[in-house]
Amino acid sequence: MSDMLSESYQNGIYWAAIHAEQQRERTAVMEAEMLAGKYSIAVFLRPRLFIDGDKWCALYGENLQDGVAGFGDTPEQAFNDFNTAFATKLARR
Repeated sequence: MSDMLSESYQNGIYWAAIHAEQQRERTAVMEAEMLAGKYSIAVFLRPRLFIDGDKWCALYGENLQDGVAGFGDTPEQAFNDFNTAFATKLARR
């Protein structure tokens, strides 16, 4: 019985390692595609989207002061503004 558990445990570790490697590969591909312009930064980072006053806000971070935010009349405009704000913040580094 302990041999079966040991083999089962080893199989679990093997498949977990395979899954982790596949996830790393997918992430690397997505990062490359994002940098090439195929995906927006907002799609990759998934900022919170909410209404702030009369505008939509896409916020990545704890708050507006410390995070990166984009605003717009529609969610799409907020995400586009977020992409611009994020790229601007990166360029200042």
